[in-house]
Amino acid sequence: MERGAPEMDLYRLHGLSGVILTGARRAGQGGTNKALLPNGEEELLQRQVRIMKRSCEEVIVVAPDPKTYLPLVDRDVRIITDRYPGKGPLGGLHAALSLSRFGDLWVVGSGMPSLSPEAAGMMLEWKREHGYDAVIPVIGGRQYPLHGVYGKTCTSPLNAMLASADFRPEMLLASVRTAEMNELMFRERGIPPTFVQTIQTGEERRDAVRP
Repeated sequence: MERGAPEMDLYRLHGLSGVILTGARRAGQGGTNKALLPNGEEELLQRQVRIMKRSCEEVIVVAPDPKTYLPLVDRDVRIITDRYPGKGPLGGLHAALSLSRFGDLWVVGSGMPSLSPEAAGMMLEWKREHGYDAVIPVIGGRQYPLHGVYGKTCTSPLNAMLASADFRPEMLLASVRTAEMNELMFRERGIPPTFVQTIQTGEERRDAVRP
């Protein structure tokens, strides 16, 4: 948090499940599994779990291969699998919505090292006060569905999407009551927008320049 930023009232995060989507694409292709990347003396997944435990009443890891992650986390961290494999982030979101103990979920990707409970708290507060189904950050004019907050009211439209051929996150956001919080809103609360950054692996950098 930037110098002088106010502390988030943690009571606002009561009833919040923290969800980490590990995904399967890179690992399945023999590439880098971002969740297992070293981050200091811990793996990136361990860092994310530690941060989420500061503010969430439960932490869920959605993974295609739970045995890979069991040695990395405490027993109180729930590891679940996709009910709809191959559906990308929405498949993982569906699993979390179906099995979470609480009505609101803070959902992130496994390659995000700078998670912000303060940003999640802001989005949760906005969602509850205004009755939205989902609240996501928009940084630099770009939507970031991951690091957003979602309610269980997203479950029904998500079920319909997963039964179709179009399961892009932006389609879900268009089908539910979604609010966007921009960079200025976070900065006014002393929260730098770096929380949306995602680690770029060597494979991804090569893919980006490949014709």
